[in-house]
Amino acid sequence: MTTIYKKEQKTVEINAFVSCACDWCAKPMPDHYGCGEHKTREFEFTTGYSYPDDWGGTGWCIEDLCDECVQRLKDVLIKSGINIREIDF
Repeated sequence: MTTIYKKEQKTVEINAFVSCACDWCAKPMPDHYGCGEHKTREFEFTTGYSYPDDWGGTGWCIEDLCDECVQRLKDVLIKSGINIREIDF
């Protein structure tokens, strides 16, 4: 018995990261902002508890804001009477 093969080309569809835009003003954000896999413009607000062996809670997250809108959000919070504490990291 002779085995016969033929070459076939497969087409695969993937979701490839192209770019991201600010969620508030919709301006495109440069790649160095950390869009995609590693988000550097991400804010997490959580409630609950944590301990090395026991943790739990809930929260919400704001992602993908440009520098101008981060400042805009900060200004809105301050004008609403919320204290903002500056931190270094």
